[in-house]
Amino acid sequence: MKKMLLAGAVGTAAAMSGVYLWFFDFACNGRNRGWSAKPKKSPDPETAEGKAYYERQKRKQETEEIPYEDAWLISRDHLKLHARYYPNENAERIVILCHGFHGSVSGDFAYILPMLKRDCEILAIDERAHGRSEGKYITYGAKEKLDIYDWADFIAEKNDRNLPVYLFGVSMGAASVLMNADQEPAGVKGIIADCGYTSMHDIILDVQKAWYKTPEFPALSIMAFNCHTFAHFEMKEADALSAMKNAKLPVLFFHGSEDHFVKPSHTEKNAAACASKHRTVFVEGAGHAVSSAKDPQLYESEVRRFFAETESEM
Repeated sequence: MKKMLLAGAVGTAAAMSGVYLWFFDFACNGRNRGWSAKPKKSPDPETAEGKAYYERQKRKQETEEIPYEDAWLISRDHLKLHARYYPNENAERIVILCHGFHGSVSGDFAYILPMLKRDCEILAIDERAHGRSEGKYITYGAKEKLDIYDWADFIAEKNDRNLPVYLFGVSMGAASVLMNADQEPAGVKGIIADCGYTSMHDIILDVQKAWYKTPEFPALSIMAFNCHTFAHFEMKEADALSAMKNAKLPVLFFHGSEDHFVKPSHTEKNAAACASKHRTVFVEGAGHAVSSAKDPQLYESEVRRFFAETESEM
């Protein structure tokens, strides 16, 4: 009987270990094909949902067709990182775009990049483990924030006219740029953060509870162990909320009121903790990372207002 119980316990432990390793790979492996923005079934183009989906696809394709120059950077941990550089002789500012988790420049900025291109020079980065950038693991901002800081140094060398620079992120990109709010990267005068989370701990916990009904312990402790062991970063390093408490740069927050992936409460907490000048815009009816598509006029007017207010104080 004891041998049977022991064998059962070992088998259960092995099975749970496999589950936690699967979830770590699902959550952190940037090359995991389990994530896809494409719906399992194409939506009906006659429905409101279908019309919005196909309009976003059209905008995404149009964004892909905008000419750009390749830019490259070697990260602090020796990865070759890629970005799309959109020069503009008439630029009034430079914007560094940072996409989200399993996102892309054209996917997350399909409505934003064309709008900005009218009077901005743009550097749209491929986050590590995405696009043409090297790397296997997504670190939720722990290492991405350092990459973004170094991209700011990169663009500072091209900034002959001393134009103001802004960090602009969506979802994970938003959380990552917020993690630089207390650091003042080269030339950066402000941050725009659309639907960013407070920390890796909090967003992983939200997903585990909502999708898998698993408790915080031991799941988060095992996730932290796997991040340290396999991806070589600490979960606690991906913490936007802590950076907000010492923020030095002005921040414009966006969040969709119907975001069920990164809940609006994440932005509410980040904004409440923000020590610098900031404003928060909740876009009614918008889901995750689609505020710019839901109400493009409001979105652009708020971005333009933020630029004007920030630059008037320089």
